Amino acid sequence: MSGWRDADRRTAADRRKQENDAARARLAERVRNRPLSLVKPALSAAFVALLIFALLLAFT
Repeated sequence: MSGWRDADRRTAADRRKQENDAARARLAERVRNRPLSLVKPALSAAFVALLIFALLLAFT
């Protein structure tokens, strides 16, 4: 056995892999069940950029 292990007998690599798997599962769940939560911020940012662009064109 190599590497330091915690009380659950996991190494840092084991914990990192478990965290990455959990993050991937959360993203997949969000995409599957709430896709607008990913699209809505991008659309909002695009709309704000469009408004700023329109204001710049109007006053130049």
